[in-house]
Amino acid sequence: MSPTGFRFLVAAYVVSLVVLGVAGVLLPPPVSEQLAELYDQESMTFLHHQDTAVLAAVAAVIMAAIIAALVGLYRLRRWGLWLAALLTLAELIALPFFGPFLSSGLDVSLDAIVAGLWGAILVSAFTPPLRQAFR
Repeated sequence: MSPTGFRFLVAAYVVSLVVLGVAGVLLPPPVSEQLAELYDQESMTFLHHQDTAVLAAVAAVIMAAIIAALVGLYRLRRWGLWLAALLTLAELIALPFFGPFLSSGLDVSLDAIVAGLWGAILVSAFTPPLRQAFR
């Protein structure tokens, strides 16, 4: 893959993340009122028992790291590649502790697109000839 094609993948990933976020806010899952109430009462995770300010601070640090990784990937920087890989590993370890998710079919579809793009980015970045472009 060429560096231009790779940058296109990174840009498409960012756009898909924005679409996923907007869809999640503007289009809540079409579920019954009963299920929505039960989901709101769900408190299986440690996150529900934490201070909101602490969670907001942690989220801000994570968002900054994600943005830095995306910038590093787009600019073909080796540190961006390794930061992206590390964040992916951290996400895979942390996700089971987040508890259940309530999603619509649209959310699942958009999430699959986002995950597919991210996988394509990581595979492309770690394989030749693009791997040699990272400096």
